Amino acid sequence: VRNCYLAGIACAAAIFMTFPAMSVVVRWGLVPSPTTGTDTVEENITETARYIVYAILFLQLVLTVGLNICFGCIFIYINGAAASRKTLGATNGLAQMGVSIMRAIGPASASSLFSLSLKIGEC
Repeated sequence: VRNCYLAGIACAAAIFMTFPAMSVVVRWGLVPSPTTGTDTVEENITETARYIVYAILFLQLVLTVGLNICFGCIFIYINGAAASRKTLGATNGLAQMGVSIMRAIGPASASSLFSLSLKIGEC
């Protein structure tokens, strides 16, 4: 179980590293528009860069499978953390409470960080 969990966490680290890699590839593949001189991703990315971005996106999807396997390992660890069969319900309840708190905080903080990154990029 430990090795499966560690492999899933390694997949998560690799997934996070692919986002900056995709950004670098897109910036590398941009060609200035002949009419406006601006870089618009929708029309001005080279075919090579587009295929590399698709390959990185496919790699993210494959790595997501490894990360999802990690969830089963977490439940095994939670059940093993209970002191006795009588405290198993309380242990699962505390774990679910922690998960629900993180699910509430995660999207709010991610959207705030995204808007902050847009503001910093405009300066």
